[in-house]
Amino acid sequence: MMGIARPRLEVIYGQYATSTPLGDALRQDVAARFTRLAQAHEGPAIAANVLDFLDRTAEARNLARF
Repeated sequence: MMGIARPRLEVIYGQYATSTPLGDALRQDVAARFTRLAQAHEGPAIAANVLDFLDRTAEARNLARF
């Protein structure tokens, strides 16, 4: 399911980034949650980090992936 989610998240984050109010909120959120992405605000980079975070969290908690 992560493979299905990745392109959708890339599009969504890309659209958020082009919106003035949503882009500002997205940049603030990314800077707070993903410190290694402080300068990168592109949909694919954000999606990759979100999915990596979800995968690491699921693995740490021994949860099934969706």
